[in-house]
Amino acid sequence: MAYTYDDFQKAASGSNVNFSQYDLDLAKKYPEFGMSVLDLKKQYAGAATAEQRALINAKANQLRSSYGNYTAGADGSQYVSDGKYAPKIDETLDKIGSFKPFTYGSAPSYENRFQQKQQELLDAALKRDPFSWSKETDPQYSSYKKTYLREGERATADALAKASAASGGRPSSFAVNAATQAGDYYATKLSDVIPTLYQQAYERYLKDYQMKLSDLEAVNNQEQLDYAKYLDRLNQFNTDRNFDYNNYLGEYGRLQDYLGGLQGQDNTEYNRYLGVLDAIKEKQQQDQELSRSQVDAMLQVGVSPSAGLIGKSGYESEYVKALENYYKQQAAQAAAKTSGRSGRTTRRSGGTSGGNTTDGNESGLDYQGLFEAAKKSGNPKSWLAQKANYQKFGFTSSSGLYSDYETWLENGGVSNSRKTMAQGPFIALLSGFNTSLKNGEGERILSTLDKTWPMMTSEQKAEMQVLLKQYGYSYEEG
Repeated sequence: MAYTYDDFQKAASGSNVNFSQYDLDLAKKYPEFGMSVLDLKKQYAGAATAEQRALINAKANQLRSSYGNYTAGADGSQYVSDGKYAPKIDETLDKIGSFKPFTYGSAPSYENRFQQKQQELLDAALKRDPFSWSKETDPQYSSYKKTYLREGERATADALAKASAASGGRPSSFAVNAATQAGDYYATKLSDVIPTLYQQAYERYLKDYQMKLSDLEAVNNQEQLDYAKYLDRLNQFNTDRNFDYNNYLGEYGRLQDYLGGLQGQDNTEYNRYLGVLDAIKEKQQQDQELSRSQVDAMLQVGVSPSAGLIGKSGYESEYVKALENYYKQQAAQAAAKTSGRSGRTTRRSGGTSGGNTTDGNESGLDYQGLFEAAKKSGNPKSWLAQKANYQKFGFTSSSGLYSDYETWLENGGVSNSRKTMAQGPFIALLSGFNTSLKNGEGERILSTLDKTWPMMTSEQKAEMQVLLKQYGYSYEEG
């Protein structure tokens, strides 16, 4: 069964369920969608368990996705696009969510293989014994002592022998002195060698200290070479790690940029969608305002608008009925003040003859009071557009009022509403007649002309005749 938006509105108005603006906008475009979602919402309201509600909501989201490329979340009030970018967005989000943390091998470590040797050499250099020397412990002194003692004894013996030989083989004091001098010579030489041996020992002590320092320096140099090699390895490790980390960040950044681009495109599509909906909504508001003007104009002249036109206007039937009664009361009051009729009218091309017109304003609308108040406001255009203002003077719509106000100013501030129909109501009436004629209701609207024709200006009458002629009708005054 083919549904209209009016069908949906009527069904929804008595259902006591709420619709998001997204669903309403989509229902205007696809009434069958609106009827299906309405049925699901009723089922949702009557569901006894959370599982049942979740299942019903899933079905509704399937409908939204099928008709409008969106879902409405868990409660039906959201807008979640599933347009052509949604799968790619989800795929990219999955990649970002599963993006592994950056890992890399351990940095090279350094261990000083000379640490123990360095400590030993350093201790040997710093904790060395103070220099000391004793001739009794010096092996060189012992060697010199043996040599000089032996040589001294030999020299003493030789001197004694030679001196004794000179005295006939008998020892003499001269011989003893000569022998003693020879022995003292070698004893002196032994004493003379002690400073030399001391200096030699001290030099050996210093040389040993320098050798320890040289060994320590050599070990330290080798350790520095090892450490330099370690720093080279560490620097290369950091370079390689930074390179890989930048690649890691680059890949992650590319995913983020790609996601941002997809989301931007999705937002653009959504904004375009909203733009279309706004245009549709604006057009619907304009159509509704026009329909309301048509209903108002037709009620003012005593014509009952069709159910279709009332539905488009958004008026409740009770309001239309009350408005119709109001205009009838105003017309009756005006008729009571009217003393006569002004001519006879005839219709042809499918019409019958008759006469019914009054002289004066039967609409009950106070144009003069309205326009005077608008002029006093200082901003008549804005003032006339405010509902609270124009309703005080019997008007139900602002359509055409400012144009009528300008005409009123051109006439010197004198309302012509008691002689002719204002252009605003005339345009609404003309549009309403056009709709009725399209629907084959010519006879009904022609009878209305008996009441409205005398109130039209010659230009309005000519325009009305043009419309009637399009549908094979004409109107003549008798």
